[in-house]
Amino acid sequence: MGEIRFGIIGMGTQGQLYARILAAKPLMAGMTALERPAHCRLSAVCNRSSASLKEWENEPGISVFSDYKEMLAAHVCDAIVITVPHLSHAEIAVEAIRHKIHVLCEKPAAIAASDVQKMLAASVENPSVSVGIMFNQRVNQVYKALKNKISSGELGMFRRYNWIANNWWRPDSYYASGSWRGTWQGEGGGILVNQVPHQLDLCAWLFGRPESLFAICREGAYRHISVDDEVTLVSTYPGGATGVFTACTTDPLGKNRLEIDFSKGKVIVNEDQEATIYHFTKDEADWNDTYDYRVFLGAMRRDPDSIYTTEIIKNSVIFGQNYKLMFENFAAHILYGEPLIADLKDGLVETQIANTAYLSAKRHAQLPFPCEEEDYHAFLQDRIAAETRNAHANK
Repeated sequence: MGEIRFGIIGMGTQGQLYARILAAKPLMAGMTALERPAHCRLSAVCNRSSASLKEWENEPGISVFSDYKEMLAAHVCDAIVITVPHLSHAEIAVEAIRHKIHVLCEKPAAIAASDVQKMLAASVENPSVSVGIMFNQRVNQVYKALKNKISSGELGMFRRYNWIANNWWRPDSYYASGSWRGTWQGEGGGILVNQVPHQLDLCAWLFGRPESLFAICREGAYRHISVDDEVTLVSTYPGGATGVFTACTTDPLGKNRLEIDFSKGKVIVNEDQEATIYHFTKDEADWNDTYDYRVFLGAMRRDPDSIYTTEIIKNSVIFGQNYKLMFENFAAHILYGEPLIADLKDGLVETQIANTAYLSAKRHAQLPFPCEEEDYHAFLQDRIAAETRNAHANK
């Protein structure tokens, strides 16, 4: 039985969490530690700040580094987990790939699609190296079941979705907790790149690549930041389906609700934890051909079983287990060729959605998907330059 030695680059909140999972330590006070992920072992941690490394300095079998290049050159790990600020993901990933070290990257894969393309190019040059993205919501039993039902055609033709993801409330004190937070220069964007990449990935995973996208991205709408804290995306898909996605960091009572319409069913997902699936007894097109609307409404009131049946799916994957499953999948992929839950191409599509949304919002126009990478790069550099000028002007 093989074992993959993992090194973690970036020991902030998420890096510490991953280290505890890989080392089978309690994730927080009062919690029972999870079993160590199968075929996985923590062998190294790296952070520029020594304060984040103190807990691990005397742990047997774990090497401690302040420079990620030194860690890669030391060959103390077979794979790395990247949990540094987004703008450094691509640089570190490419360096690791060239060292023949596997990469599991925190979301998003990178800020710009052009940077993900650099990661892809490096992986093509080094085909023995595996690159995965930590899209852990794909192991949620609700979304796994929904993916299977959509792929099988059980629910009929996909028509539209509405996703309200407003459960990301963040006060100004959150953004002020780090100079890089809430900035184009430090994070490369706001809610689209920080809070909702998992949802954007799920949209692509469940519904496919959009054909076009129109977005409204309000920057600093209700917070003292220069990046987006409120977004609305409208996507079109092959066959005429549409999707509306809204998210913000300013709703203290925000909800996470996904509603999907199909020709043979309807799905409502609440807070990622429970899906109610309505299975129609006929395709909606058949009802359209045969029912008067008053007769239909009467049947709904008197005999709803003649119209639909209901199925409930719940998620039982607890906090921490989702990441454990991702580590186990990544190790099994390296050792035994098990398909990756999310690979670098999946990371590219998610990044392209965010890039296209930002550019659409700037131009106040519906754009073909994906947008031109050069146009997005120019947009990002312009935002960073304007932010820098404003910072100097306010000194």
